[in-house]
Amino acid sequence: MSNTKQTIDRILASDKELEIELLKESGQEGNTSFTYITKTLEESPLANLKGLSGKSFDMESIVLAKLRPVFTIRDNKVIPEFNGPSSEVWKDRIMKHKTALNKAIPSIGRIEVKKNFLFDWVGTGWLVDHDIIVTNRHVAEQFSCHDEDFTFRMGYPDGLQSSNVDFLEEYGHSRDFEFQIEKVLWMSPSTNDAPDLAFLKVLPAQVNGTLPAPLELATEYGVGDIIATIGYPARDERIPDQKLVREIFGDVYDKKRLAPGEITHVEGAIVKHDCSTLGGNSGSPLILIKNGKVAGLHFAGLYKEANFAVSSLTIAQLLTSLKAGTLNKKKEYVTNLPAGGVGIAALPLMNNQLQSNQKTFEFNIPIKITVEVGTPSYTVVQTEVPDITEAVEMARKKLSGNPGVVSINEGYRFRNGWITDEKVIAIEIREKQSLEKLKQRGFNALPATFMGYETDIRNAGLYSQLEDLGINPSFYLELPKPGVYMSPPPPLKLIRCTEKMDAIFHVSPDSGWPNLKKFLENVEEQLTATIYEWDAEHISDILYEIISTGSRRLKMVTQKTGTKEAVQALKMRLGTKFEHRWASVGRGKIVPSAYHIKVASRDDKEFWLSSGNWKNSNQTSTLRVMALPISGHFLKRTGNGML
Repeated sequence: MSNTKQTIDRILASDKELEIELLKESGQEGNTSFTYITKTLEESPLANLKGLSGKSFDMESIVLAKLRPVFTIRDNKVIPEFNGPSSEVWKDRIMKHKTALNKAIPSIGRIEVKKNFLFDWVGTGWLVDHDIIVTNRHVAEQFSCHDEDFTFRMGYPDGLQSSNVDFLEEYGHSRDFEFQIEKVLWMSPSTNDAPDLAFLKVLPAQVNGTLPAPLELATEYGVGDIIATIGYPARDERIPDQKLVREIFGDVYDKKRLAPGEITHVEGAIVKHDCSTLGGNSGSPLILIKNGKVAGLHFAGLYKEANFAVSSLTIAQLLTSLKAGTLNKKKEYVTNLPAGGVGIAALPLMNNQLQSNQKTFEFNIPIKITVEVGTPSYTVVQTEVPDITEAVEMARKKLSGNPGVVSINEGYRFRNGWITDEKVIAIEIREKQSLEKLKQRGFNALPATFMGYETDIRNAGLYSQLEDLGINPSFYLELPKPGVYMSPPPPLKLIRCTEKMDAIFHVSPDSGWPNLKKFLENVEEQLTATIYEWDAEHISDILYEIISTGSRRLKMVTQKTGTKEAVQALKMRLGTKFEHRWASVGRGKIVPSAYHIKVASRDDKEFWLSSGNWKNSNQTSTLRVMALPISGHFLKRTGNGML
């Protein structure tokens, strides 16, 4: 049985209201098995929902999206709207407790960064005291580090990084409510025994208002309690089931959302839950809907299996120590707790799950601590993490014999196509496989961490795989590589243009579509275009209208991800009049990660160049604003204006 089915069966077994709702929509009642529900749903109105590909949604995804939907937040209040499949049961539950939830929502914000080479924002945080934000350590360490004290990292291109917390960032508008992070007060060390937690000091006095009230930490909660994570789910292309992600989150990312669920397990410092989360939810609070209090701080998730949070009791204990000035700032984690206090409990199950499952789509923080229970007080001390060279050597001894492992070396983490300074154990394998396939073949998954370091499991390149198979790869070095030239290949030749030309400069989305539409309508013989993302139907319609007339032709190069459906649909309509090639994108290809090119040329007479794509957000057909024509001159930027 798949993880999705197991999750669905567990929810249906414990939540009769949701079970009845699904059966009513399927037109059947009385049979509660997952197989029966999905079978009857296939013939219900739900099966008529269409995905981006135009095919019916997978029934598992529909059921799970209905059982754990995601609500929209507007003006810091939850509203009964979903971007994916809706649930009247969840709508009634959430709106019944909206007073408690709406009191909590304004105190939760997005952690934003400046002068960070990779990110504009890094996670979620919330007020735990009148001027203290709590978030995850792995969020805070994106812009801060721990030397003798906690400091901001060096910025790009110069100076230090800085951080703000924005308590709005909602879908549908661009307003913000930002407060500056003055400093990092405490950040747990990156060790196996420490909770994934950081405290930040926020400046309370701002021009645009005062800080919201801090959230109250819960002291009582348990398995089955209904909760809601509130945070900023981010797009994550690493998740294999992107259809499921789209159906749950409705292709709305980076904005404040509310996702209901329940607490599924409590043990020591860890609270497990099943709310729908993505990477940007790191640092989200688990809000008990019955009273608006916080049960935990979300920090990690295992895809389709479970989510993990630091318990509110642990947060309270650390906050008390912080305010008393007794919280240890050394790189080892030492906690002295009073009798009956809540610390980091022994969690071998948690450790095994996070180490044996590679399907982790948030920063993966394994936990392995030993606690003597029943003594008046206890201390947890982390042994020193070994040098990366020693860890790599040990990994070679322990893991090289695993089937499919090609090489194990010291490496650095890549995020969004850019190298970071985060050291990892890089394990090259012949081919990545799903956990289900590994189990079928009787193999164990490689660990997500090893001796205190994260592993980065990658498909080995052709050269390495040939060597591993005992084949001399020297001939491979002599083969021509795509996109690598010592000099421009003939007949490519760039001719310097010195003629005066007319130019129209405009801002999207206000005047994007009127100007693009006019450009396309002027095509006489041929349109040549490249684009990164394309899903706007009105653009596809105008292309068909123009190119289908007479002898006109269309040539395009696009990135497959982001344009596949639009390209396939237009090729069916235009046939041989549409010549198309997919951009060479990926490891070892011409473009390493993303084909961010948006340009079109018509008849060698006029070209269109844009920073935006052919999407409704950039080329909306509902707005019209006058553009500024400039003839025979270049634009020069000065300050915030144009001359």
